[in-house]
Amino acid sequence: MVILQELVLPFFISVVASCLTALIAFKKYKTEKHWDDKRQKYFLVVEAVEYVAVWYSNNRDSLHGEPILVRFDDDTKELEHSKRIIQKFSSIGQLYFSKEFSSELTGLYLTMNKILNDTSVESELSDNDLEKEYWIQSRYYLNIYKVAFNSLEKLLKISEKDLHNR
Repeated sequence: MVILQELVLPFFISVVASCLTALIAFKKYKTEKHWDDKRQKYFLVVEAVEYVAVWYSNNRDSLHGEPILVRFDDDTKELEHSKRIIQKFSSIGQLYFSKEFSSELTGLYLTMNKILNDTSVESELSDNDLEKEYWIQSRYYLNIYKVAFNSLEKLLKISEKDLHNR
């Protein structure tokens, strides 16, 4: 009985305490990892929307001969990547984001597609008139910029609220 009290009981208590400590630490790790992943996805989407807004703003400015702040070297690879991020997370966003954030992102994606389709139809009806084409492209850039910038402001507010309400 003395052996039980002196050796087995302290050993058993230390094993249980170790298991509980490891379980608590693992749960905390998983929670922190989840929030880090969520924060990264919010950042990725906001960054993509910001890139789209700036790209279209700059290209519209360059059409009009205005000075531009950021040069993109006519590389549309990053623009297409940003649009793909918007498309992807507008489809599966509710798995990661709040309903409000996901809804705003989906609205942005659908509006951008509508502007593109409307512009394509308008461009087809322009009869290869270069001046009409110029103004159609200018309006297209302006409309995409406005929509992306307005959504960016809303997405920033929503993400700040979502990420602070852990």
